[in-house]
Amino acid sequence: DLMITADIDSGATAAEIYHAELDMDNVTAEDAQGNALTDIIPGADIVGNNMTLVDASLDIDVTSPPSDGTFVRGATNIDVVGYSFTAGEASAVTLTDITYEVEGDTDGSDGWDAAQDNIDVDDHVSSCSLYDSLSGSLIDGPESPANASPYSLIFEDFDWTIPAGETQKAVLRCNFANVALQAAGTVSDAYAFFIDVADDVTAEDDDGDSVDADLNSTNDDGGEATISIADAGTYDILIDGSSPNATIILGSSTGIEVGVWKVTTNNEPFMLKTIVFNNDTAVTNEDDAAASATLTCEDEAGAEITKTGYLTGGVLTYNNPNCYFAADSTSTISVTIDASVVSASGASSGDTF
Repeated sequence: DLMITADIDSGATAAEIYHAELDMDNVTAEDAQGNALTDIIPGADIVGNNMTLVDASLDIDVTSPPSDGTFVRGATNIDVVGYSFTAGEASAVTLTDITYEVEGDTDGSDGWDAAQDNIDVDDHVSSCSLYDSLSGSLIDGPESPANASPYSLIFEDFDWTIPAGETQKAVLRCNFANVALQAAGTVSDAYAFFIDVADDVTAEDDDGDSVDADLNSTNDDGGEATISIADAGTYDILIDGSSPNATIILGSSTGIEVGVWKVTTNNEPFMLKTIVFNNDTAVTNEDDAAASATLTCEDEAGAEITKTGYLTGGVLTYNNPNCYFAADSTSTISVTIDASVVSASGASSGDTF
């Protein structure tokens, strides 16, 4: 077997085509005794496959996740935008510099208006870092917004390599300052993080030659991911579908479930500090019907916790029960009653709670 290899000059031009031909008229051979061979097959020239030169290439596309999201001021480690980077088959591509632009709009809750671009981004975005989405490893950062409108996040002098023919994803992750929103009365500030033009990316091939990126999409004007920062989260409490209906119970019964409530949170977690239940009957002395009442919920670690209290004047108050409600989730709290004994000095038959 005979193999021919070639080194391509750096000045060669993409789309040029090369091949090697074995010129059979000039092939000579001899046997072990040194006698010339005349019977050489084939007689015609052997033409190798065409080899077409291509440039190293880099395609960039905005991807999700992350997508639109709402968080509260002071939120940290928020994924704000992701881009996929695809290296062509010709060569691995190493990225060394990326610049992201940041726009902010105080009317983000009413629809994105990039022309307004009226947020002092450097006062509200503390820092951002660039991460490899697959491995989770840090590519570069942290960096803080620089310049003025448009604000920039400049990552430079790093090495992040995309193997030839493969795609990898970089995620921009940011920390937001715990400061007031840009404008008083604003529901939320909105931000867009994006690579503006292909020249904002610097890359090179295996030989150290510059590679021009092809930016196929941008994230400006909130087109792909709008990150909204609200002043605070919210929570809603509603009766849960599993909450029991009215029933008849026996005196001295224990663990009687009398109410289940679901707590739905938005944008941030909450810790329950105080909760008050009313014994909603017409006669307050019917507190005697309940020997004790127990609140059940979960703590921050997800472990069940219980707090026991007693009705006083128709009111049951729990202070610092430490019930924890994770962000953007639905949890439940429930109350159970231990009924008093029915007696002349205890509960009366027919008492309610």
